[in-house]
Amino acid sequence: MSEGTSNIVYAIIALLSLMISVWKGMAFRRDPTPTLALTAVNFACSAATFAMASPNGYRAVGDVAGEPSFATLPVYLGIIVCFFQHAHPDPPVGSTPPAGCPDSSPQGSRMDRHVRLGRGLDDHLLLHG
Repeated sequence: MSEGTSNIVYAIIALLSLMISVWKGMAFRRDPTPTLALTAVNFACSAATFAMASPNGYRAVGDVAGEPSFATLPVYLGIIVCFFQHAHPDPPVGSTPPAGCPDSSPQGSRMDRHVRLGRGLDDHLLLHG
């Protein structure tokens, strides 16, 4: 892939991430929850990381720092930060969500539904796979 094409692809991904971050930030203003805040920050971090990881962004960060390979550090740190923002623990299976939470339905928590769906898929694959 040419450098120009890479710059365009990275810019599109960074722009999409930034748009999602702004969208989730606006939702956070209406309904301030930790999940929305974390999601908005995660997508903003992703946008910055993709912008820095593009060939032009990488070169610009290296020029500002005075060391061409310096851009590797903020890019890798951005990847690690984005990864660990997703690594928060899920609530225990069968736990009761707080009152007012959309998952406080009598059918069980969202995690319970995912576990049931996962088991059903595993059983289907074992029987028909």
